[in-house]
Amino acid sequence: MNTPPRSIRKRLLLALATLPFLGVVAAFGIAPDTAIESIPRETVVENVDPAGGQPYR
Repeated sequence: MNTPPRSIRKRLLLALATLPFLGVVAAFGIAPDTAIESIPRETVVENVDPAGGQPYR
């Protein structure tokens, strides 16, 4: 099975380009000592004074 060197170069480049994405998936998929528990939620509403009370010009 003879393949042109250009085809092999493209395959190698594609394989090397996908490796970082596999690492990201593994990092999020494997997280030791994590607990799945319900965390209490709280709604916080604050009034924000835009521009420090300065009138808009």
